[in-house]
Parts: sequence; structure tokens; C-alpha cells
Amino acid sequence: MLTPEQIAPLRSATPEALASLPDEVRLICTLYNFLRPPGERLLGCGERRLSGDFPQTPEFERDRAALLHSYDERIGLIDRAIARIRDELVALGQWDDTLLILTSDHGEAFFEHGYVPFDEVLRIPLVVSYPKLLREGPVREVSGLTWHLDLAPSILRLAGIDPPPSLSGIDLVPMMLGSALISERQTLFPIVLDLPMDPGEPRLVVLRGPLKYVEGHERFGDAGGFLFDRRADPHERRNLRELRPRQFQSLVAASHRFRARLAPTAIPLIEPLEFSEQERRRLRALGYLD
Repeated sequence: MLTPEQIAPLRSATPEALASLPDEVRLICTLYNFLRPPGERLLGCGERRLSGDFPQTPEFERDRAALLHSYDERIGLIDRAIARIRDELVALGQWDDTLLILTSDHGEAFFEHGYVPFDEVLRIPLVVSYPKLLREGPVREVSGLTWHLDLAPSILRLAGIDPPPSLSGIDLVPMMLGSALISERQTLFPIVLDLPMDPGEPRLVVLRGPLKYVEGHERFGDAGGFLFDRRADPHERRNLRELRPRQFQSLVAASHRFRARLAPTAIPLIEPLEFSEQERRRLRALGYLD
């Protein structure tokens, strides 16, 4: 990784100087941009990517097959680890009273599209097991749009606590029990927080029913934005922006309203905490203090 002394001149270098850097430095810059600490600015020299014609090279299918095999192997490792956890809880007599939720922060793409806001990355698993409450009936698959904000109210409900009205997201327990359906008007706003090599604003995605809007960006393949009908076109190959302008503009407007809600608000300053020497030693032993 780059040291602060190495980073400083790269931040102040001209575009011409950055363009003349050797490949090995540009590769390190690219790695830094992906792994940099939160809040650190991107380096302008870190834009090394696979070339656009890589899918047409003889190595493509071999490398893609290797990636898929590795991914399947890791899923198998996780599956077996979860099985061991379940077996141990069953042996302890605690499985019935265990709430187990399996989900992910994102999916994985294997060159289906050029970049990230497509369904191979946005679609993730959400598996809920709570035998004490959900034992009756078969395994139930709930259709409809959900996202991570729905987890907090759902967990509170499963724990017997009424979710506070201030919580975002919806309580999914009625859907798990089969007594309600997720509304077709449910609207989600996934955010692509950080585009590699692009320090601009986060890009928004809007999901409503079968429709999906993706805010335009050249790295997504179209700076004008996308409108997909995920029911008719599950692989997201046909951009309907020009064919359905009213629906496109409706979701664009929804994205603008959501972005306005993300505007920073004033947060009162919090007085710094004072620790005793004993507390400092304990925090230092845990790695929280130098």
C-alpha cells in the first residue's frame, strides 16, 4: 500500500504527470482507490481496468470459469459453516428459539454488464429462520421488493417489540406469516456509493414494481440513464428510456426527492469522553487505542 509520503505528490501531480506514470505505479494507485480509508480522496492515477475488448479475448471464458468456480467454492464453505452452527444449536436445545437471518451487502457480477447497478449485484439473499414462530406450514418464499432497511423493524417485531414509527423500512413479519403481501408500489432506492476512479456524487437506482431506473453514468454504459422492465427483461438488456418517457421521468423525480432527503443536517457536537487510566489500558488491550 502507499505511504502518506508517496500519496502527497500523486494528489498534486498534473494529469500529464499522472498519465506518464509506469504501469506498476498505476496498478498500486488502483488498488489504493479500492482499499483506501473512508473519506480519503481518490487518486487520479488509479484507473487501471480491464480493457473493453477483454470479453473477446481467448482468456476470457477460462478466467470467468475460474471466478465462478471460486465463488461456488466460497458459497459451499459458508453453507457448511452455517450447517455446523445449526447442528450445535440443535444439540444445545436452542435452535427453536434462535432467530437466524442470512443476507448479504451485495451480489457479484461476472461480466454480465459493464458495471455495478444491475440485478446481478443488487439482488441478494434474505433467508429468515425462527422455528418458534415460523414452524407452522412449509418454507415460504415472499415475492416483492425489500431492502436492508426492512431488517430492523422486522427483527424488532420478531423479538416482540413494536417498531418505532421513526424507523425506515417495513415490517416483513406479516409477509413471512402469509397474512399480507408487499405492495406493488413499494419503492426502493439502492445507492452506488462510490464509483472507483470517480469522486462525484453517489449514483441512485430506483426500483418500483417491475420497473428499474438507473441514474446515468458513462461507466454504466449510458450517461442518459436507464429504464428496465425487470419482469419482461430479467437480464436488463433493453433500455426503455425513450419508449416509456413518462415512467422514466416519474422514477427520475422519485430519485431527486430521495436525494434531497439525504442532504446533510446539522449534528450537535458531542462532548469528548474522558477515560480513567484503567479504562484506557483495557481499550488499548482490545486494540481501540494506540
